[in-house]
Amino acid sequence: MVSASFDTAWHTLYANQVFLDIFGYKTVAEIGLVNPRELYTDREYALFLERHEKRRRGESVSDDIEMEIIRKDGAVRYVQSSRSDVLWNGLPAYQLFCIDVTERVQAEEALKLSEQNFRNSLDSSLIGIRIVDEDGRNLYLTGHS
Repeated sequence: MVSASFDTAWHTLYANQVFLDIFGYKTVAEIGLVNPRELYTDREYALFLERHEKRRRGESVSDDIEMEIIRKDGAVRYVQSSRSDVLWNGLPAYQLFCIDVTERVQAEEALKLSEQNFRNSLDSSLIGIRIVDEDGRNLYLTGHS
């Protein structure tokens, strides 16, 4: 299981090796020196700050999210993360459990692109195209006059 623990000031208290591997760091001390800003894409960092501010105001925030992270080598990865509040040596902290979902996200993006390319091909066809279901109902119909 991939996990890490942080104090309320975002200092890394613990990270297992799989967590470090996802982010591309060798040790807890090494990732502990990194500003959280460097671990997220611009869009994701804005969402990170928004979630932090909502928690500070006592508003409800989902503890289960999917986010974009930036590895030490600059590569963008996607992780599904679950957060829970814990006590660490008697002080409030939180723990993250993460799963690397980069391959799934990339496959979904490739499928969307492929579907859009297919639609574009149909829409720009010089011949009429009709796609029907097993009952003969039109699912897609195009033609040029």
